[in-house]
Amino acid sequence: MTWRRRDDHREPSVSARAPLAGDGVVVRWLHHDRSRRWWRILPVLLYGTFIVYQSLANGGALVCGGPVLEWPRRVSRIDVLANIVAYVPLGWLCAVTTTAHARRSGARIMLLLTSAGLGSGLSFALEVVQSCQAGRVSSALDWAANSAGAALGVALALLLPTL
Repeated sequence: MTWRRRDDHREPSVSARAPLAGDGVVVRWLHHDRSRRWWRILPVLLYGTFIVYQSLANGGALVCGGPVLEWPRRVSRIDVLANIVAYVPLGWLCAVTTTAHARRSGARIMLLLTSAGLGSGLSFALEVVQSCQAGRVSSALDWAANSAGAALGVALALLLPTL
């Protein structure tokens, strides 16, 4: 920005104006900011894709009509523990990603609750799809364990905001 002498009371020169979108500086800044946002959510998308693949792999053809979210007759502790452990990283990644720039505590709490809801919602959607697969069973216990794992991951993000 070039200004005139101190005793000259005219408007600043043209180069003192704020940069416009066509100037290149702002466009590069906006592009850089968007690419940084993409890299922030990439771990969440990759881990979410891994969970979807593991949940639906070898399920067979889609033949809807099976029971949705029925309670299992037999409860396997290993299965429950595996479901909890599988969703802890997803809850942690969602919470750390969404609350990275939250300044107000009210907004941070809302984003943490949203992160837990995203994990639970993904689990619910996968359980509904599993009810349509011939080789899979839709279980309310799996949904509850997955939701608990996502919530535990969100709680862990309060203790370990970054690694």
